[in-house]
Parts: sequence; structure tokens; C-alpha cells
Amino acid sequence: MNQISKIIGVYLGIILINFFLLIGVLKTTDYSGGEIGMLPIAYILSAGISAGISLILILLLKFTKQLNFLRAIILYFVVNLIVDIYYGLDPRNGKGFYKNVDNLIILTMILTFIIVIISYYFIKNQKLKNNGIS
Repeated sequence: MNQISKIIGVYLGIILINFFLLIGVLKTTDYSGGEIGMLPIAYILSAGISAGISLILILLLKFTKQLNFLRAIILYFVVNLIVDIYYGLDPRNGKGFYKNVDNLIILTMILTFIIVIISYYFIKNQKLKNNGIS
């Protein structure tokens, strides 16, 4: 399996983790479905666009730098944040309800980033231990 297909799998995993975290966080609020019902679907669209842009950037930058998973993961989160800001993510807007929703989206992005980075280092350490390197 080549590197790009593994990165595509990692990006799909990140999208799913963030999607389910967002749904879980939104269930803890008292917002009605009419207010935030389409938010997870909108996030999936935004995350798909971010993954596409990240893959294009990886393909363009692959010839100049050594590609690894950590760089690909960080690139995805940076592109995802830029895309979300472009589509209107602004926790400073002061519009009451939407400010809280923007904060929840940022919270789930941070939690997903932490989960993915911890998982990356855990898997990396397990591979080193399995190869006899401690």
C-alpha cells in the first residue's frame, strides 16, 4: 500500500473522529435540531474539501520534501482551520448562539487533533517496541 493511500485513510479517520465528536458534543447542548441539525453535514463537506486540498498540496510538495504522516496530519488540520475560517468560523463575532457553536467546532477540532497526535505517537512507539528498539 503506498504512502498516499495510507494518508487518505488517515484523513478519512480524522474526518470520522471529528464528525462523531461533533455529534457527541452537540448532544450535550440544549440546542434544537432546527438550530444545529445540519451542522455535522456541513462539517463533513468542509472536512472533505480540506482533505482534497491537503492531498493536492501533498502531491505538489512530495517531490521537494520527505513525506511523513505527522506532516500530513498537521497539514490537514491547518488547511481545515483555514477552510473553516473561510466558510465563516469566527468565535469573536459576538452573535450569541453562533459564537457558542463556533466554539464547539473549535473544541472538537482541538480534541480531534490531540487524539490523532496521541494515537500517532502511540502507534509509532508500538512499532519501535515490536522491532526490538526501546
